[in-house]
Amino acid sequence: MVATVSANGNGISGAGNTVTVVTFVNDRGTFSASKLESNGDPLVGTWTGRDQGTGHAKVCATFLADGTYFVTIDGDHAARPSSVDGVEFGTYSWNSSTGVFSHVPTVKTCASWGFGLDQAETDTLNLNGDTLALTAVGKSGLTLTRVLPDAGSTWISDTPATAVDRYHKYTGTTFLTNGTFFLAEANDASADTPGTGMERGTYSFDRASGLLTYSVTVDTNGLFGVSDGGITHISTTVTDVGSVGDGIVTGTMFNDVITGGVGNDTIDGGSGIDTATYSGKHSAYTLTATASGYTIRDNVGTDGTDTISNVERMQFSDTKLALDMGAALAGGEVALLIGAVVGRASLSDGALVGQLLSFFDGGYTLHDAANVLVNAGVMDRLAGGSSTNAYVNWIYKAVVGQTATADVTAALAPYIDSNGYSKADFLATVAALPLNQTNIGLVGLQQTGIEYS
Repeated sequence: MVATVSANGNGISGAGNTVTVVTFVNDRGTFSASKLESNGDPLVGTWTGRDQGTGHAKVCATFLADGTYFVTIDGDHAARPSSVDGVEFGTYSWNSSTGVFSHVPTVKTCASWGFGLDQAETDTLNLNGDTLALTAVGKSGLTLTRVLPDAGSTWISDTPATAVDRYHKYTGTTFLTNGTFFLAEANDASADTPGTGMERGTYSFDRASGLLTYSVTVDTNGLFGVSDGGITHISTTVTDVGSVGDGIVTGTMFNDVITGGVGNDTIDGGSGIDTATYSGKHSAYTLTATASGYTIRDNVGTDGTDTISNVERMQFSDTKLALDMGAALAGGEVALLIGAVVGRASLSDGALVGQLLSFFDGGYTLHDAANVLVNAGVMDRLAGGSSTNAYVNWIYKAVVGQTATADVTAALAPYIDSNGYSKADFLATVAALPLNQTNIGLVGLQQTGIEYS
């Protein structure tokens, strides 16, 4: 998923000077969607829960600042066989002082389920913090909980018809961090193929590849949606394009490429593998580690001083920098592996660091990497032979910086020959040792990051 942040005031925007746009890749090509933000309006956003009647339907309701809404309904058919899965789109107005909530459904595929019947209604809607209580005419009450930023995000797409895909579609997709999703879609009523309805299911996201996999449990939307459109990849780009001055840029639950722009910005990448981009060369900036992340100061340009957290990577005009340098994080594991296999001098090999980052970003561990190197014969070629003595001697020299004595070799070799360690076990164990952390200067790398290409 790719998200772009720009200035906007319709509720599909980020804080301050940003709006987040995501690009989905599916079997028809790509399409963009904007991240829904509240912009201070207490009702705007997404709310989830169950109805309070005997149907116990799963409900996901989204309110936009332009006065439109949509609701997806996943009925509990065991508890209430008459429940109907579907979607409701419409317009609304709400008086926050009196609680009067007026709504007019414009598209409805869930029969009498949803906010109301197939007609304009005036109900009562009250908010208590992050809890929404709706009392509708002739229906059981509805209590929903706000989807906060750390619990999920909603993406809105209003896709015009094109020569390739002639159907005009309005789509709202909510990804929750618990691994479930809701999708509401309204197809152009004039089109000759149906595509209006909802989907609900589970998903997983591969941080390294951006691959989205999913299992759809409910699908009522005809030819379109996650299961039918085949969304396969997600990547995000977040850009502050507001006026000159300080800004707040917040990433998403996916992999973001974040550009702060002119002035002092506060950047929170959120989850995923996030990259902050800067227009100048690495040497033009001063990076300082803090308790919560880093500050980065532009010494020659107009980027100002940014305060960043939850950002794993930086990209400059001439190089890239990995900041996730903890001993159990991808960048740190790359450095530890290099130190134990070819020695700390190779930490300056940006191409090697970049190749290994791609591997560890896939969720692989030091032991996984050790297995690959051993099974592919890489370690034997480096050591000059397949004997245990040659193997331990090579790793010892890489970590300690000097040739092992006969006594050292005799002490280390039995770990593999007699004590149940495989060669991969031995390499992964040594790579993680405090001795190797000192060898590569891991504490210093946590302050500066490591360059890669």
